[in-house]
Amino acid sequence: MFESGTILIYLAEKTGKLMPTEPQKRYQVLEWLMFQMAGLGPMFGQLNHFKKMRQKKFPTRSHATKKKPYDFMAC
Repeated sequence: MFESGTILIYLAEKTGKLMPTEPQKRYQVLEWLMFQMAGLGPMFGQLNHFKKMRQKKFPTRSHATKKKPYDFMAC
């Protein structure tokens, strides 16, 4: 196993802790786990990369649009 969510589910089922046996509550726990794995976790990873790890600074799109806000209309 190599996915964090799979490992957590495996450990919860193996130990009998942290995973309810009642179906509705079990799926509620799985729903929050999948939300963290698919949404929140990757966003915090990107935040860490762009705020702390990336050395070279690149101009952002908002920076470029402040210079020429209506340049796309000059056709």
